[in-house]
Amino acid sequence: IVDKLFFISKTDHALIRITKEKTNLNSFIINAIASTSKLTEEKNIDVKYDIAESSHTEIDIDVALMNQVMYNLIENAIKFSNGNGEVIIRSGKTKLNKIFISVSNYGEYIPPEYYSKIFERFFRLESSHNRKTGGTGLGLSVVKSIVEMQGGEIEVESSPNGLTAFTIIL
Repeated sequence: IVDKLFFISKTDHALIRITKEKTNLNSFIINAIASTSKLTEEKNIDVKYDIAESSHTEIDIDVALMNQVMYNLIENAIKFSNGNGEVIIRSGKTKLNKIFISVSNYGEYIPPEYYSKIFERFFRLESSHNRKTGGTGLGLSVVKSIVEMQGGEIEVESSPNGLTAFTIIL
């Protein structure tokens, strides 16, 4: 909690330095998945990476900061999974030739009126399942800050059947 609050404070005061480097998109995602292997084993969750046409795509990112983003999104997908045992990651290019990375799982439905609120500091959906998972409501705020520092944006979409996807667009 203290680390997240300290990070947020530094972003508020523009004290974070971005060091971008050209990185292979698929290698980056594969490494991000590997960093969560202990979590996936503990929760018996399978993380699948749907490799699109982006196998040779290079992205210009701060790898350390974007690793935090991916870890947080995968951790949330595992934590809020309804127990179907699967997190799906996709990547590729949008119609406007931007890079996207999507992390999705089946879990609790997020109504559209909460899409922007879930990125606010300390906001948590008030449901019985959510109360059991713990957390402070800071993770997605940190994710959004990092993605925006990279010049990107993050979106969420959730369907009534429980499929929720967080998509980063760079």
